[in-house]
Amino acid sequence: MPFAGAVGVPAPAVTIGMSGLIFPLWAIGAAIFLGYEFTPAEGKALGATCLVGCYSLSFQGFWHIIANPLGGVFSIIFATIPFMYAVTWLVGFMVNTFGFDGKVLGQVCLQEMVPQIIASVACWMAGGTQPMLQIDLWFYILVLFGFFLFTHGYGGKGGAYYCGLFCFLSWIATIHLQFWWSGIFDPGPFW
Repeated sequence: MPFAGAVGVPAPAVTIGMSGLIFPLWAIGAAIFLGYEFTPAEGKALGATCLVGCYSLSFQGFWHIIANPLGGVFSIIFATIPFMYAVTWLVGFMVNTFGFDGKVLGQVCLQEMVPQIIASVACWMAGGTQPMLQIDLWFYILVLFGFFLFTHGYGGKGGAYYCGLFCFLSWIATIHLQFWWSGIFDPGPFW
């Protein structure tokens, strides 16, 4: 398996990218479950977490393009995914901080599902068959759909609950990538 922790190749870029991603996933999931009204003040605070995610994921993407730590297609896949999410969190920052219509974020997330599915399948086809890695990648697809539902008001409280739930599950997946898949801990065959 040509993955970071699976072959002992450390992937510090993954650790850095995931270190920033945990903040907006947790903050937005918590805001939904704690019943935030998404006032301008709350929006600015949430926007700041989105900007942290944007910066860290951009750094990860650039690192994978420049250093090619995972070799060829894997570095490209793990540059593509963070760059997509960096744009998502940049839009999230603008929506939350400047009060733009959240439906724009929902549309960005909806269209992003297609390249995320392609990247997940490409990862599998290229040898990234570790079950937890695939589960992590598919949780991100589900959270994208949750943001679409939430920002468009589909499903009412159910849509918001779905979004919050998958923010938290994606937060757990992100911690897995940050510590196990990156090579800090041995991921083993399953992880």
